[in-house]
Amino acid sequence: TAPTPLSYVARTGSPLFLESADDWTRQFPELSDLAKTVGHQANAVIPLLIDGQSIGALGMAFERPHPFTEDERAFAITLGRQCALALERARLLESERAARNDADAANQVKTQFLATMSHELRTPLNAIGGYAELLELGIHGPVTEAQRDVLSRIQRSQHHLLSLINNVLNLVKL
Repeated sequence: TAPTPLSYVARTGSPLFLESADDWTRQFPELSDLAKTVGHQANAVIPLLIDGQSIGALGMAFERPHPFTEDERAFAITLGRQCALALERARLLESERAARNDADAANQVKTQFLATMSHELRTPLNAIGGYAELLELGIHGPVTEAQRDVLSRIQRSQHHLLSLINNVLNLVKL
């Protein structure tokens, strides 16, 4: 809301060409004293627009009065467009870098989660397989054929689950 050429252009999105101290006094009477002390009399102030939205302004100052030709005005406006595009590209690049960093961090968390999950699932599955083998060996007494069949199914299911876990982890690594 400041009554300055830069803030006026940033707010309105319209270029402003002040060719002399008289233009300063006409456009910004509250700044006439300041205009005398800043060391310049003419200004070209160009909006920096992205998709019609003002993201700032570019100001060029001249020590002496300067009547701006149509070519100079067109050049200044083109320069403002190019500066706005450069700033937008820099913003997009920074945004892309931040998104990539976020994705990398999320990938690290995923990798850590999968490693923990793998350990937490494999440990009891390996214990189940080990106890089934001990029972099959007859450590706790003789094993009937029906029990042997059940132990075999337990071991097949245990191997199947371990295989599924390995496949999921390999797929995630890809």
